[in-house]
Amino acid sequence: MLFPVTGQAAVYLPIEGSAEEVMEILGALDETASRGENEMTALGIIFQDFDDDKYFSNAVALRIAYRTVGKEQDCLNDSINPEMRKKAGLGEYDESAWADGFFMHALNDGLMTSHEFVQCYEKQNPLYKDAPVTAKRFVGWMKTLHGADEAEMPNYKATYMTKSDIALVLSFFEPHILPKMGMVLHEGKVVKITEKYTKDKINRVIAVSTEKNYIEIRVDLDKNTPVFMQLDNELVVIGKGRTDTSGALRVGDKIKLYMKDKALYFASVTEYEKKEEYTGELSVYSGNLYFYDSPGGYIVLDNAKSYTSGETSDFMQMQIKNETELMFKHKQINKDELNTIFDKFCFAYMKSTWAGGIERVYRLVIE
Repeated sequence: MLFPVTGQAAVYLPIEGSAEEVMEILGALDETASRGENEMTALGIIFQDFDDDKYFSNAVALRIAYRTVGKEQDCLNDSINPEMRKKAGLGEYDESAWADGFFMHALNDGLMTSHEFVQCYEKQNPLYKDAPVTAKRFVGWMKTLHGADEAEMPNYKATYMTKSDIALVLSFFEPHILPKMGMVLHEGKVVKITEKYTKDKINRVIAVSTEKNYIEIRVDLDKNTPVFMQLDNELVVIGKGRTDTSGALRVGDKIKLYMKDKALYFASVTEYEKKEEYTGELSVYSGNLYFYDSPGGYIVLDNAKSYTSGETSDFMQMQIKNETELMFKHKQINKDELNTIFDKFCFAYMKSTWAGGIERVYRLVIE
């Protein structure tokens, strides 16, 4: 997939991500989370399995801080290094000691004093590794690691840090974080979208005007194949109330384009008109429920058939989301129960939200 950036001359940027990697990003994002949370999740800094309403510990928060400067693995390696542990006055390694390397680095990097290092292992101390991290402490760590001592968090009042609080701080430090991750950020506005249809293809060009560049995002899709089955040709788009693909973009959207290794990684919409659209067309598929991937948020049908085109497929992958209605033997079930149901005949009713975007199963009926 090629996304050209055009200025004086077109520069073509290859996207190396596979369909599996795009699906992994889509599956990791939380449609109930804030845009900032999903941006940091897409960047791989915070993870979906972090509880939304629980406070982050000193150990986890410090790990996230070191992840933003690319030293996470170094810290994990030092946690199990016998010489480093002996030098720090720590005993033999066990699985509960995974965070020790982060505290060693924090001591060496000036994030804490030797006295504070000792306190990280005192259970009644606020600095204890499993105690909740304070906002002041986490911000201080970020300032020191990124050489941003003069930076001031605007209107930040939280005492302890939940997932959304962590994401807010990370978003504030984004200009410092991205260069260390090899990322480049372009911010602009979608000024034009053109789509050309042939018998078998959709050629979509999305033009984004930034302060320095005129960027064109080109997506070529098979007209007769669901978007979720050709994600290697697609771009992840977040920030429009749900995670989606390039078909979700509209003229007037204000957008952030994240690039890595001169390739477009994902897009985040910061402002848009909050009006939801539907294609109006319903696609119906049948097949046997073969597999449900909970982290990825998709099901796989075998012996699948499309009632729209009449085409059949040995295996077909479909996106499941929070709003999907799931029925089994005439009773409504939740997504977790899909893990206990296999090799059952079913009908999947598909629609695209944000017309042109990724199709989702909005109703699954299992017999």
